[in-house]
Amino acid sequence: MNHIDAESLSVVTDGKMQEGTCGAICWWSLREGADHEKLCKRIEEVLDVVYGKQMPRPRPVSKRAAMHRSLVGVLSSGTLRVLNASQMRSIVVHVGKQVEGSNLIQPESIWQLRIDKDQVVEDLRNSEYITAAIVQDFQNTYNSVLKAVDVSDLSSWMVECIDTVMGGVSLRKSTGGTYFVSKENMPLLRALKQLLPEFGSQLFMVPALPSADATEAVLDALNHEINQSAEAIGEEIAAMTPDTQQRVFTSRLAKIEELTARAKKFEGLMGGSLDVIRDKLSTLQMACTMKQLEASGGEAA
Repeated sequence: MNHIDAESLSVVTDGKMQEGTCGAICWWSLREGADHEKLCKRIEEVLDVVYGKQMPRPRPVSKRAAMHRSLVGVLSSGTLRVLNASQMRSIVVHVGKQVEGSNLIQPESIWQLRIDKDQVVEDLRNSEYITAAIVQDFQNTYNSVLKAVDVSDLSSWMVECIDTVMGGVSLRKSTGGTYFVSKENMPLLRALKQLLPEFGSQLFMVPALPSADATEAVLDALNHEINQSAEAIGEEIAAMTPDTQQRVFTSRLAKIEELTARAKKFEGLMGGSLDVIRDKLSTLQMACTMKQLEASGGEAA
């Protein structure tokens, strides 16, 4: 198979020769979870070295989530089902037995348990269906889940890496999962691509040439992203109270500046224009500043 070095390619856009790529389109396939400690160690060895500082780490599962995941894993097989589980001081599980020959679940009993120093403690077990083997199975499953990062945890971590750290632009407005990452972050994206197969997952990258189609796709997605953020900022400013106004002013003005810099960066990278959205951000910044001045004047009076 012949491989093409995309970095050496050129494309003509609006009569101008553009060399190399402007970044890459990427998406991923997460097939299984991972051991949290091992993954964090490899992030330190692979990603932190390229990034030059500490990358985000996948968040370990909470004990509450570990209990619920373990219950589903243990009681969703055979004839036993978790009808509902409420979390207070302990978990109360209404255990049911599937009626033979139908999809109906007949409530049978209650099982109440909690975790104390990572050990299962039963406060109540009045069911013949909850055996010592099931209790031990729950304990073993809980121990395993507590140390693991599941696929949903991995997905959240991937979004944090690409969206927050690499400043990626989501190209799928409703569902996400497909991002454009600019060329300055290619070394870090390649390191992430190198790391994932060690944990049964994969990152896919397609070089993005600075063509008219690429420019339109990225700037349209960025316009949608910034417009949504700008609308949310406007709503927050409108809903603020005297008690929250200073915090809102400070954080929202900083966010407006961040969005303006992001728009300017991608205009330069892609060679397109986001004049309309930058004008909207400028108007929003002015409105925020005026409200801040009005509030200060009111306090002074």
